[in-house]
Amino acid sequence: MLAAITLDTKRNLRFIRTGSAAEGARVALIDITTLLDSGAPHWDITMTWDPLNVAIEVRPQHDDAGAPLKGHWSAPT
Repeated sequence: MLAAITLDTKRNLRFIRTGSAAEGARVALIDITTLLDSGAPHWDITMTWDPLNVAIEVRPQHDDAGAPLKGHWSAPT
């Protein structure tokens, strides 16, 4: 298994998780333009996963009142 967080040039934060070859890669994606533009130097990032879901949340570290940015991947139904 591999888990990685990447920030691409389009300001997307990606949480990538791979499992077995049958599962392949699963990606949760968030556009964090607003977070980058806010100038918050530190972030809290929460990543969760199970066999059917992969999710990521991010917020400024010292902003408990604001809603986090969220991204997720869910298994096809």
